[in-house]
Amino acid sequence: SAAVAAAVAAGVWFFGFMNDEEPQTLAVATLEAPVGHQTMTVLNDGTQIRLNSGSRLEVIAGNGTERRVNLHGEAYFDVAKNPDMPFVVTTSGMEVKVLGTEFNVTAYDENQTVVLVEGQVEARPADGGTCVTMHPDQLFGYNAVSGETSLREVDVAEYTSWTEGYVLLKSTPVSEIFTKLEHYFR
Repeated sequence: SAAVAAAVAAGVWFFGFMNDEEPQTLAVATLEAPVGHQTMTVLNDGTQIRLNSGSRLEVIAGNGTERRVNLHGEAYFDVAKNPDMPFVVTTSGMEVKVLGTEFNVTAYDENQTVVLVEGQVEARPADGGTCVTMHPDQLFGYNAVSGETSLREVDVAEYTSWTEGYVLLKSTPVSEIFTKLEHYFR
């Protein structure tokens, strides 16, 4: 608990410097949700991030032109609006760029997704593939091994129910059910 609290404080502290006018060194704070637990973090800019079980988030302090985090695992983002400073989430295979919105990113393995709850985001493969502008109730999928992308309509609750303490599997394909349960209940 103390290590998580220290990491959260460091992440909030680093994000606090992103509006300074002075040049600064790139700094990274790591936040983790231990297996079997979820964590909630509020960054200095007001962005709320909920990490799911076994997830890691690196909060990067930059030069004041963007807010950037790296994710391994799953997180729900409620990004504070700031048109002058986009919020960027990178994973091992995708990049998601927003100005202020709510969305869920899953990136435990090569099958990575972004599900948009509210607002608008741009998602693209990290290798510079085609950028897709998403609208609410859409899922952008990327397979980091095959390079395949997809965009489809979904029931957002099936991808965000974990933030409320339950897992909704109403139309989840059987092939994905065990993978989802493994991440939520390990």
